[in-house]
Amino acid sequence: MADEPAAGPPPEPQPQSKFSYGAYSLYRIAQAVLAVAFALFAYTQATTAYVHTQQAIDAFAVGNNAPAKLHAEALLLAQQAEIALETARNAAVRTKAEADIAEAEADKLSADALTLKQKAVYADQKAHADALTIKFEYQKRKAEAFAKLIELRNLMPRVKAETEKLEAEVAIKRKGLAMARDLQRGGAGSMIFGR
Repeated sequence: MADEPAAGPPPEPQPQSKFSYGAYSLYRIAQAVLAVAFALFAYTQATTAYVHTQQAIDAFAVGNNAPAKLHAEALLLAQQAEIALETARNAAVRTKAEADIAEAEADKLSADALTLKQKAVYADQKAHADALTIKFEYQKRKAEAFAKLIELRNLMPRVKAETEKLEAEVAIKRKGLAMARDLQRGGAGSMIFGR
């Protein structure tokens, strides 16, 4: 029986920059299932080759016709069976390695998603805290401004009274100065006329 060429696993597509985590996980699971199916297929082929080898050896033992030919075919089938078994072993190792890589990548994506979620929660909490701080500061400054306004309103009558008092004192002093000037002018005139 001619040995069929072993088909390798399909080439792994490069993950896009933007993808769904669920879709990527399903893709990795499907890839792992295909790899296991490929390994089982290779193992089945190896088992079939081994059975054919045993049949060839049995035919060689019975030896009806052309024992040398049967012996050569048996050796060829044995070699094919050994190659198929080695291919199956390699496929199983490669499948396990790819499954481990897929699991590690899934764990990394899960950790990255958790980190992003924690960052989002932290950013939301910080924004809420900042908003509360700004609101508190606004209310504090508003209360301070209102208190100063009340203080100024209470101070205005006293300032007005003091201003009026000062204006009255200035008016009295102005009158006194004017009278003093008038007296000085009058005294100087009398002194001139007295001469």
